[in-house]
Amino acid sequence: MDEKEELHLTSQELQVLSELDSRQFGFLKLRGTEHGRTRALILKAVKYLEGMLVQIKEEERACSPGARRDICIDPKTYCKLGHFHLLLEDYAKAMSAYQKFYALEQDNWKDPLFLYGLGLCYYHYNAFEWATKALQMALYVSPGFSRAADAHLRLALMFKARRHWAAAAVHFRRARLAPHQDATFTRLELSFHAAHLLEAKGLRKQARDAYERLLKEPQLSSSLKADVCRQLGWLYHRCVSLGETGARARAAIWCLQRAVAAEPDSGAGLYLLGRCYAAQGKVHDAFIVYRNSVEKSEGNADTWCSIGVLYQQQNQPMDALQAYICAVQLDKGHSAAWTNLGSLYESCQMPRDAFACYTNGGAAATAAHAALRQRLAFLRAHLVHAPMPSVTGKRRQLPSIEEAWNLPISAEMSSRAPKSAPPPYPGKREDPPPLTPQQLQTLQNLQRNAHNLLPQQQAIMKQLLAQYHMAQAAKARAVTKSEGSNATGGDSAESLAEDLLKRFSDSQPDIKKEPVNIDSSSNASGGDGVLGGRQPVVKLEPLKTDPLKPVTFHIGMTSKQILDTCKENAGPPTSWSVLGDGCGPPTPPPVPPPRLSAEQLAPPAPFVYVESKRDAFSPQLQDFCLKHPIAVVRGLTAALKLDLGLFSTKTLVEAPDPEELRAHGVPVYRFTQRPGDLVWVNAGCVHWVQATGWCNNIAWNVGPLTARQYTLALERYEWNKVQNFKSIVPMVHLTWNLARNIRVSDPRLHRAMRTCLLQTLRAAAGTLAAVRARNLAVRFHGRAKGEASHYCGVCEREVWHALLVREHERRHVVHCLACARRASPALQGFLCLEEHHVDELAQVYDAFTLHRPAPPPQSLPAPPPPPPPPLPLPTPD
Repeated sequence: MDEKEELHLTSQELQVLSELDSRQFGFLKLRGTEHGRTRALILKAVKYLEGMLVQIKEEERACSPGARRDICIDPKTYCKLGHFHLLLEDYAKAMSAYQKFYALEQDNWKDPLFLYGLGLCYYHYNAFEWATKALQMALYVSPGFSRAADAHLRLALMFKARRHWAAAAVHFRRARLAPHQDATFTRLELSFHAAHLLEAKGLRKQARDAYERLLKEPQLSSSLKADVCRQLGWLYHRCVSLGETGARARAAIWCLQRAVAAEPDSGAGLYLLGRCYAAQGKVHDAFIVYRNSVEKSEGNADTWCSIGVLYQQQNQPMDALQAYICAVQLDKGHSAAWTNLGSLYESCQMPRDAFACYTNGGAAATAAHAALRQRLAFLRAHLVHAPMPSVTGKRRQLPSIEEAWNLPISAEMSSRAPKSAPPPYPGKREDPPPLTPQQLQTLQNLQRNAHNLLPQQQAIMKQLLAQYHMAQAAKARAVTKSEGSNATGGDSAESLAEDLLKRFSDSQPDIKKEPVNIDSSSNASGGDGVLGGRQPVVKLEPLKTDPLKPVTFHIGMTSKQILDTCKENAGPPTSWSVLGDGCGPPTPPPVPPPRLSAEQLAPPAPFVYVESKRDAFSPQLQDFCLKHPIAVVRGLTAALKLDLGLFSTKTLVEAPDPEELRAHGVPVYRFTQRPGDLVWVNAGCVHWVQATGWCNNIAWNVGPLTARQYTLALERYEWNKVQNFKSIVPMVHLTWNLARNIRVSDPRLHRAMRTCLLQTLRAAAGTLAAVRARNLAVRFHGRAKGEASHYCGVCEREVWHALLVREHERRHVVHCLACARRASPALQGFLCLEEHHVDELAQVYDAFTLHRPAPPPQSLPAPPPPPPPPLPLPTPD
């Protein structure tokens, strides 16, 4: 880039750029002509910033090592570039910029806009596991995120595609409860996806009722009506529990015809209609519909596979072969087409080609079927002794698979089918191999020294990076492929509407004409100087995520100091975690680096014998249980004389596969619990129970009040927030009750509890300050004896002390501050109730100090014995 070239922007243009981030994705359509000026402005800024970054890198590389300048590039520059590329739908560059920001910014997890944009990129590439983590973290960091509805819907769709029905239902519910004025979808679209979830779970009648209710909606769009009719028609076609066969067939054809009429340009409805005609024996009608479907959607492998099935049923093997070849050329992973092609070759006495097709079909299938495995084993045994085919032998009825791949086909089929490489035979590998550990180590070393590499080393790094990205993409495709089989091969509900998931990410509605809420301020003059000048620190915008001065809270503060500080600034809600301000989000522990041996993966269960009541109450028994992940205490019931005969059940709980656990390096304690034994399951230990007959099934949920137990409970409490799971134990309510009733002498336990008290008192004060700032009256409600803890009706997080209540469907629903502000920024219609007096909370907080037991009194020397009493004097007679 020319050093004299500068970017001149007006203050209005700088303001527009400062307001653009990942939240505008789905609203700002930059591909059309409506927002051409905005697109040109973004391209202008991207070109300048990329050129500036390249020039700085070149200047830094050109300097000698002794004279090299330390040029600091603000990591937010890469984050802003990622937002721009995301809005331009350049997902590769957006991912690269986001990854650069992730590597440079230590506190990247605090930026919900970055996490949301990164999740959208992962979602685009079908990397559902990583997209789920990013979107969940964005919602955890910012519970009141303005795009929460879109985030919850994408999470629900990903969980549905991965067959996690319960989690998908939770996110569909939260997407429905979130305000929809800032969403890229309508409530009717959300209801359709929720109905499809019922169908995928196997609740066919409930799904049918939900689809029929949707069809009665007057505001149903034509495209959504076509989707609903397609799903309902196919549901009638394949579900025998929905009525008599003839009635179901008529209902299916009627629904699919309505789908075709609602969306004439879509080939999916025509394809399913052809399947229904073919099932009823209407071959001519099926061919006509399939032909129309091919004309509407050329790249549909399912249609070509179904055409091949019809040709094969009509005893036209050559036409069937050509149709199957078209299907597998369109989708090399089409298991049903490969399997049908193998069946066709086997019927024509061509076992080698049949074996090749069956092998490709088994590799493409998400789960190999038992029949296919048996067929492969039979053909493998047959081919061992079979002679090689000769050229002068009997004329074959069909060409081989390699010949058929390049064989000229009919004009109709050749106009639709693409040209590609022949399919792989068994032993060939399509996906690029992953990097070896040595290559990964080399790549990491090269990336660490990227500034000092020779041209040859740079070429090696680029080659390794390209191979790594290709392997990761292939792995993501394999992991996130739809679990259901193709519609031609089975009746899986998941395979029919998952194209809507892709449509959701590709087609976006127009931008809404409303102001953009920006949490930070923009300085036009400062921004102009940054873009136009040459400064060591490269920034696009002087924006701050929190315009208020940071406030430091510590457990040494008194309640008065905390409350006085919160009146001015309680800090952002992201700093109200019960783990402490500045602590990162909870994450699962990493896998131990040294892989355990086979003996270490099957350790013996620790046993201890109790013979008396004194042993049962001994501290040594407690230490033994707390020291092991699981412990078996034998003889406890006899020592305590417990009568367990009143409890008698027969339970059979599903246990995991031990081989799978060993493959993942998980040690497993396996033992038999005898009558009268007590098994202590320590914190963090996952356990399964499998009964062998009639047995006593008694369990107690207990938690010893130790620092480790309490810290693990807090971490799980926060982890449940990340996973959008409702915590069974209300840790905030429990902690305040403990602080009222016990004295703690363990410094670590005291520090953890004091931190939780500080953070929750700070959150309560911040909530009340936000409520009063909106002129909302606070009423004292109190807390009845034995009253259950309250949870937010939207996000299901625990709500303590300050309850924001609003009437919904004739009942009062408690909201947390984030969900209440998202529903109504001015908190209109809400009532704030206070559970405790602030003076009472302050008294509890100040009284909770570290208890130091008084030292035992020192033994003093015994006092000398008192002198003997004087002898009585004799009295005279």
